[in-house]
Amino acid sequence: MLLNKGSILKQLISVVPWDIWSLLFLGLWLLLFILYTIH
Repeated sequence: MLLNKGSILKQLISVVPWDIWSLLFLGLWLLLFILYTIH
């Protein structure tokens, strides 16, 4: 059976709490900000 990546992503998003996603996004923004300030 072949599964679309979209369906897998939807399943992951539905399983993982949104708090973790928000923390990941905050971490990415902090990392980008640090890289920007270094350059």
